[in-house]
Amino acid sequence: MSLCSRLYKGSAGYCGSYRGNVCRGVLRSDALVFFNSSLNDPEDTQEFMVQSAWADLDRLGMLCSPAAHSLLCHLSFQDCIPSGLGPAPKPICREHCLAVKELYCRKEWLLMVGKSHKGLYSSGSSGLSIPLPDCMALPSQHTTPGVCTPIPFVDIKKDQVTTTCYNDKGRFYQGPVNITSSGIPCQRWSQQ
Repeated sequence: MSLCSRLYKGSAGYCGSYRGNVCRGVLRSDALVFFNSSLNDPEDTQEFMVQSAWADLDRLGMLCSPAAHSLLCHLSFQDCIPSGLGPAPKPICREHCLAVKELYCRKEWLLMVGKSHKGLYSSGSSGLSIPLPDCMALPSQHTTPGVCTPIPFVDIKKDQVTTTCYNDKGRFYQGPVNITSSGIPCQRWSQQ
C-alpha cells in the first residue's frame, strides 16, 4: 500500500479506503475506514480475519447470515473519524447491533457466546480475534446522533415493507401471520 492512501495517520491507526474483497459489497465505496496500527500490516490482517470468519457465518441461518456478514464487516472496518488528535474508529450504533443480536441472529448469537472464544473469529495461534460486541455499551443513534455508524442491512426500507405477503426471506414482512404454511404455530422469539 502506498503512503498516499493512508489518510489521517495517528499512533493508534489511520484512515484509508477499503481496498479488500470480502466486504466490498457491504461497506460504502466512499467510506474511510479505520486500520488498527497495533496489527502487523493492518489492512491485510483485518482482511484475513474477516475472510476467516466469513465462511463460518455462511453456515448460519438464512436470515442471520447476511446480517452477521454486515455486522462483521462494520466491526472489522469501522468508519474512521479523522481528528486533529489522531484518527479513531467510529463504533456501530447500539440499535443496529441489537437488531442483529435480537432479531436476525437470536439463536446463533447465543451459540457464539457459548463458544470458548466468544467471538466472530479467533485464531488461537496468533491471538487475533473479532469479539462479539457488547451492544448495550455502544452509542445510540437516537441519543447521540452522528457518533455511531449505522449498519445499512438492518435499516427498514419503507417501500418494501409488506403486511400481506412474505417475500424472499421475509425481511420486511410485518404482518400478523403466525402459522407456517403447513399449519404449525410459529414459536415465540422469547422461546427460541
